[in-house]
Amino acid sequence: MIAFLKSLVPVSWGCLLVACASFALAIYAWLPLANHSSAMMFPLVWSTMLTGFSCYVLMAKHRMVAAGTIRMIQFKLSMPRFYSFAVFSSLGYLFLIFLGSYLIYPQGVDLGTAANLRIASAFTLFLNIAAIRFAQWSGLSLRAYRALK
Repeated sequence: MIAFLKSLVPVSWGCLLVACASFALAIYAWLPLANHSSAMMFPLVWSTMLTGFSCYVLMAKHRMVAAGTIRMIQFKLSMPRFYSFAVFSSLGYLFLIFLGSYLIYPQGVDLGTAANLRIASAFTLFLNIAAIRFAQWSGLSLRAYRALK
């Protein structure tokens, strides 16, 4: 696990940090408080969009560098076992939140801040955990292509 953390590219670190913030927001959304503040939801969604855009730019760089080389590099990215568990757990949590919101709350009604925080935190948690592998593959293959030159 330590070797994996040392090999992370900067975009993967960004995804990991936003995923940790999403996890903290998920815990906050389930606290039994009288009022939940939605002030944390918008920066988290914007940072998720920023990490997604960073992954897209990294992939575009990878494609441009790969198109300029003669041979294609085939390599396999191995992630820790915990990573697959985290991705599927966050996807399951997202589906449970959506299913629970659909079944419990009536349609066409504002769900309230707590439900919105739960949905936003589950969404950003899944997207950022899934983006870690995407960014890691793009970043490491970009390093490999640059090492060929």
